[in-house]
Amino acid sequence: MGRNILTMSKYIKTITSQEDEATLQKVIDVIKEWCDKSLLKLTVSTCKVVSYCTKDTINTSYHITEGNAMYNWDKVESITDLGVNFDKKLSFTERVQQKINKAYSMVVIICIIELLYYCI
Repeated sequence: MGRNILTMSKYIKTITSQEDEATLQKVIDVIKEWCDKSLLKLTVSTCKVVSYCTKDTINTSYHITEGNAMYNWDKVESITDLGVNFDKKLSFTERVQQKINKAYSMVVIICIIELLYYCI
């Protein structure tokens, strides 16, 4: 029997206190329990946490317990979802820069084609 893997699951919650953090950890535990009952394997090494805010972030820590082991989730500054990079300030500057670079490369290609056309 092949193994099933749950991918690309997201949960969003506003965290303003330690109680909110505890609530989110409980949600993570419930999701893990549901996955175990449904025979879905979580790839713990790919689970990440990112905080979106314009002010200072609250220092949070989340984990998944598997058997007797507890795995802490990595907190990252940005995450890519469906090809779009979301940074912690939701500024999209990296995405804009990627599009600008792509446009410049297209301009260069057009100039080269134009030069080749006039040289022939």
